[in-house]
Amino acid sequence: MINITFSPVVSEYLKTIMIKKYKITDTSSSGAKKFLTEKIVKEFEEMKIPLKGY
Repeated sequence: MINITFSPVVSEYLKTIMIKKYKITDTSSSGAKKFLTEKIVKEFEEMKIPLKGY
């Protein structure tokens, strides 16, 4: 797992996107982690790249 720390401005942008666009109310760090994980996995799956030990 990768740990990423966002600046306060980016964190606020992410919270706004989660609430207004996706109607997600859990904007805590665990909620943001879950949200971003789902988005990254979906994007990766859409690329149709075969897994090689990832």
